[in-house]
Amino acid sequence: MAAPAKSIGMAGKKPRKPYTITRPRERWVAEEHDRFLHALVLFGRDWKRIEAFVATKTSTQIRSHAQKHFLRAQKLGLSVAPLPHPRRAAAAGVRQADETIQLPLSPDDPHFALVC
Repeated sequence: MAAPAKSIGMAGKKPRKPYTITRPRERWVAEEHDRFLHALVLFGRDWKRIEAFVATKTSTQIRSHAQKHFLRAQKLGLSVAPLPHPRRAAAAGVRQADETIQLPLSPDDPHFALVC
C-alpha cells in the first residue's frame, strides 16, 4: 500500500495558529483623534511618545491610525503628507529643515565644487 500523499504546499511548514481576538476593536473618539493630531505635530513619527501622549491606544493602533489618516487626507486632496521617518531620512541623506549646512567659501578649498 502506498503512503498518503502530502499536499505540495504544506511540506515542512507548521500549521497556523487559529486567529483569536485578544481585545475588542475600539473606535477612536474625537478626543483621542485630537490628541493624536497634536502629538503628531509635536513628536513626528515617534510612535512611543505619541502612545504616551494619547494614553489610551497602543503604538500599533497609533501606527495603523496614522496610516489610515494619511491615506484619507491624500484621497481628499488635503496637503497633509506623511512625515519622513527620522532614521530613514537620515540614512537616505535627507536633511532636516533646521539643519545648517556649512559651505566652503573659497575656490581654493578642494570641496568648493562638491554640492550634494
